[in-house]
Order: sequence, then structure tokens, then C-alpha cells
Amino acid sequence: MISDNVGNIWIATERYIFRANLDSGSVDMFDENEGVNSTGYYVGAAAAKNDGTIVFAGDEGVTYFRPEDIQKPDAMPRLSILLALLL
Repeated sequence: MISDNVGNIWIATERYIFRANLDSGSVDMFDENEGVNSTGYYVGAAAAKNDGTIVFAGDEGVTYFRPEDIQKPDAMPRLSILLALLL
């Protein structure tokens, strides 16, 4: 778990990285589709560099990012399901 420069807490787990904002109560989840190691991260293997970059280390290597560059869509895309009837 590590804090960034704008009040978010970043939490790395075995499958995800979470971004939590304690002021707003919002929580965002990032997974393998967004670059998170599929095997997770080591406990306590997190650091924040002087330039604000956050680093997590795990079995598949190191993940690093600048928190201000990470964006999550406000809403999920609309899902439409088309059913075809076979006669």
C-alpha cells in the first residue's frame, strides 16, 4: 500500500491494483487487461519515487506508473446483447 501526491492510496494484491480516494470514497480496480501482473505483487514491495512514480514488484517483474497519467472511464460502455432465434 502506498500513497500518491494527490491523496489516493494504491493497493497491490495478488490479482489487482486498487486506487482508493479516502475523501470521496471512490475505489477503482485495475487488472491484467490494464497492465497489472497476472501473478500479483510481493507484500511490502512498493515504493514512491521522488518524481511521484509508484513502483510495485512481483513475480512477473516491476510495474511502475505516474498516478496522474492513470485514468479510468467514469462509466462502463453500454453492453447490448443480440439474440437470434433459429426456427
